[in-house]
Amino acid sequence: MSLFQCEHCGCAENTALSLQGTKGIDDWFDWTGIEDRKGKLLCSACGPPKDEDGDDTKLGTWHGEFERVFLPMGEFKTNREGNLEHVKTGSTDFRKFAIENKMKQPSSLKGHQQALENLNQPCDRPCAKLISELRVMLDDREAALQVGFKPWVVNAVFHTNVERLIKRAEECGK
Repeated sequence: MSLFQCEHCGCAENTALSLQGTKGIDDWFDWTGIEDRKGKLLCSACGPPKDEDGDDTKLGTWHGEFERVFLPMGEFKTNREGNLEHVKTGSTDFRKFAIENKMKQPSSLKGHQQALENLNQPCDRPCAKLISELRVMLDDREAALQVGFKPWVVNAVFHTNVERLIKRAEECGK
C-alpha cells in the first residue's frame, strides 16, 4: 500500500485506508459542503462521508489504524517504492517533518492516552516515571498484537511513542 500526503489537510495517509485517496473517482461521491476537496488526494478524515446515493462511505473521520501525522503542505510526494519522500531533501523519514501542534494521539490502544499525558507532566522522579510509562506502552503493544491489530500499525504507533518518551527523558536529564 502506498502512502501519500492529503492535499486538503497535509497529513500522511495510506491508500488502502482512504479509497485510494478518492482522486479519479470523483463521480462516486456526494461532495455537498466540501466541493473544494473534489479532485484532490484525500485522507480518510477529509474524504466525503456519503456516496452519490447518500450511503455511508466510512470516510469523513480518521480511520484510527495509525497515528495521524500532519506534514507541511505540498512538501511530500509518493516515491517509486510507495513511500512519502520529502521533495527538497529526498528523505523518506516523513515523521521528522511532522507539524507537532497538529499531531493527533492514537486512541485505539488502552493505556496509551494516560501514558502520553504523563509525558507532558513535570518530572520529579524522571527514571521511575519514565520506566512506568514505558511499561504501559510495552503492555499495550503486546495486547494490541494479541487482539489482532496489524503488526506494522502497532509498531508504528509504538515507535512514535517511544521517540516521545526518549525526548521527554532527555529533557528531564537536563
